[in-house]
Amino acid sequence: MKTVSSLKRKKPRKIKTALLGGVLDVCLRQVREKHGLTLRAVAEASSVPLATILRMEYGCEVELSSALMLAKFYETPIEQLFALKSNGKVSK
Repeated sequence: MKTVSSLKRKKPRKIKTALLGGVLDVCLRQVREKHGLTLRAVAEASSVPLATILRMEYGCEVELSSALMLAKFYETPIEQLFALKSNGKVSK
């Protein structure tokens, strides 16, 4: 029988937007500005904390669930928010 202390809490999955020296290009700011939205407006409408969105735009590690919530808010595939670079160029 397992005890409470032996059960490990599952950590949320995270993505590293600044992975391996720039393998991912963060397109969040460009998408937000294209829609004419402020950080505050996106945070309020998407239920993703403003600080989290800001960290994502700067390429910090974030929870996958937050990235998925923003993709849903923008009605766009997550691949358009975090594009893989190929040979120094962003693939879209």
